Amino acid sequence: MLSKRLVNTLKKAKAKYTVVGHKTVFTAYDLASTLKRKLGTIAKSVLVRADKGFTILVVPGDRRVDLKKVKKVLGAKNVGLTTEKVITTKLKVKPGTVSPLLASGIKDVGVLVDKSLSGLKKVLAGAGSFTESVEMSAKELTRLAAAKVVDISQRPRKGKSSKSK
Repeated sequence: MLSKRLVNTLKKAKAKYTVVGHKTVFTAYDLASTLKRKLGTIAKSVLVRADKGFTILVVPGDRRVDLKKVKKVLGAKNVGLTTEKVITTKLKVKPGTVSPLLASGIKDVGVLVDKSLSGLKKVLAGAGSFTESVEMSAKELTRLAAAKVVDISQRPRKGKSSKSK
């Protein structure tokens, strides 16, 4: 079930979206497999700490976050992944359910969407749940998350999989 906070955010913004129910999944790869979707249409979200603030990075499921690019975009000296405890405390969600749509109203949390997502008509994004996601246009996702569209990803190196990232 979608969190009350997310439903309120979507209603307030008059969002155009569809709730997609599915079996319990923990990764973008699992979600794509379960729903028989292309991995590149799954918007995976990662919370990073950048100097003294936080940023949710949103990249396609078939790409990897490039922390060097993120550092440059943010003009930060230090950028790194956060711990599960930070995700739970800062975003009030369980690790693995991070949604860029939940950043609204949280102090010191920005959102960056990878430019490779920006042209997609439909993306599936996290909704703070292991059993539901939201489907919307990439443009709508960017608007709702008040995100900046930038280049923050890279293709996985050959022989490497992005199943768990």
